[in-house]
Amino acid sequence: MEHHRLNGTVQAEACRLLAKLASRRSRGCCKAIVAANAIPAVVLAMHFHLTHFGLQENAFLVLAFLECIGKEEWQKVILAANGIQAVWGALPHVSSHAALHNLMFIFFANLSFSSEACCKAIEAANGIPTLVASMEQHASHAKIQENACWLFANLASYGQKDVCKSIVTAEAVPSLLSAMQKHPHDSGVQGMGCWALSKLAEYGDAYSVSTNIATSNVISSVVTAMERNSTHEYIQFVGCRALGFLSTRGSRECRCEIRELGGITVLKRAVSTFPSHCRIRNVANAALLALGESSEGDPR
Repeated sequence: MEHHRLNGTVQAEACRLLAKLASRRSRGCCKAIVAANAIPAVVLAMHFHLTHFGLQENAFLVLAFLECIGKEEWQKVILAANGIQAVWGALPHVSSHAALHNLMFIFFANLSFSSEACCKAIEAANGIPTLVASMEQHASHAKIQENACWLFANLASYGQKDVCKSIVTAEAVPSLLSAMQKHPHDSGVQGMGCWALSKLAEYGDAYSVSTNIATSNVISSVVTAMERNSTHEYIQFVGCRALGFLSTRGSRECRCEIRELGGITVLKRAVSTFPSHCRIRNVANAALLALGESSEGDPR
């Protein structure tokens, strides 16, 4: 690969062989790939051959399969080789391949989990606007929308305030709402959409995030998701969580909108439907208290 960097055929075949080896999910094989300094070579091949779909696909699979060496070590290897920049750089050139986009979002969601460094690297590589553009291009693809919401949730959780601000600045919130509106009966999109909104409200400072996303569209999307999925435990939990942080960290106007749009009703219903679910009860009670209400079963 080193001696034939500009030869797409040679680079593509090398990436295919490495992907086949890495796909065995053998820790030993993957460690040998890393030890041979193959990852920087793969990343360079991605940079030099952006429009070669077969090469990009196999190179990406090499990076993804390396996770079997252990998450922390994998994250360090990808960061050191500038793998994040390589994948984001390739994404616009394979825009018509929805399945590959979906795999890439799963890759980034796993990579960003519990890693502030990876979240910051994704942001620095212009990843957030690219993610928003991909969501818009593949708006009808429910799995892409779900996994993009999952990635946004991780970026907000582990990237902290600066990344939250970038998410809001990039107009990502309308993309999250659009995903929920276009896939109203897909529980994966509804759940991950609420989860992402709750994380933005939790980790963003009150002015730049909680206040800015607390529009009637956000609140109505969460309330509608909870109404349509009243027996879905996870959606009830993340919906309560989103309303909880919006009510406790948002403005007085935000709390008024939650009340007016049926937030109190869905919060109380969630508690009564899942009386033994302590996490639902806790986040719902916090929201109800901020809204001047009490949950069912509260002696007040």
